[in-house]
Amino acid sequence: MHDSAHSRGSGDRPHGAPSRAWVPFTLGVLLAVLAGTVVRGVSAQAGIDGSEGSDLLPAPVAVVRVEVDGCREQRVGAGTVVGDGVVVTARHVMGDAARAVVIDAHGAVGATVTGIDPLGRDLAVLRLDESLSTPPARLAWDPGAGDDVVAHGHPRGGPVAHVALSVVSVAPALAYEQPGEDLLVLDGELAPGMSGGPVTDPAGLVRGLVLGTETRSRTGLAIPVEELADVLETPAPPPASPC
Repeated sequence: MHDSAHSRGSGDRPHGAPSRAWVPFTLGVLLAVLAGTVVRGVSAQAGIDGSEGSDLLPAPVAVVRVEVDGCREQRVGAGTVVGDGVVVTARHVMGDAARAVVIDAHGAVGATVTGIDPLGRDLAVLRLDESLSTPPARLAWDPGAGDDVVAHGHPRGGPVAHVALSVVSVAPALAYEQPGEDLLVLDGELAPGMSGGPVTDPAGLVRGLVLGTETRSRTGLAIPVEELADVLETPAPPPASPC
């Protein structure tokens, strides 16, 4: 079941801003694993690392799988490796859990939530129990309207997928009832399970992190990488897990 902006909004909508509903990409219970498919010309892989059929993608891509056993449900999302033993994911992927399992092509390790965004953005920092083989992402700022990007994640808990999109605009976050300054608006929907995954440009530089879908316009939303500074440099302590 997906939350709406009305239940996740950070405050009153500014006067004149559109009322919007967005769907965070989290998977309530993992029911099935999808076979590899082609999504807008970019392949969804049978493995974790996109090692097969990824000719259109610069390699490597700093995407990992995040599996969470919460108090009430299991969830599967994605994460982005941003440093040695450090992964950023969407906070709603973690829910009320303090621990997760992070998986790449060569193994799985435990991880602990060590920080959340101090301004309330949908971001959480995971510290891995030990480093994975996936190298950290290379970050880039200032994407613009019309830029080609690829969103990476695990749609519906299945194999890693690479979805070709374009940036429609860089919009104020408050227009979507989200905290922070800006959001990347993308020209297509993305499936549950992609939250927290990287959004890369054709050179493989990470421009943002997948957030959710705006349901009325059926467009994807991503948090620009420049908004990661607060959660990485001055994170707020995570709340104690109730379970």
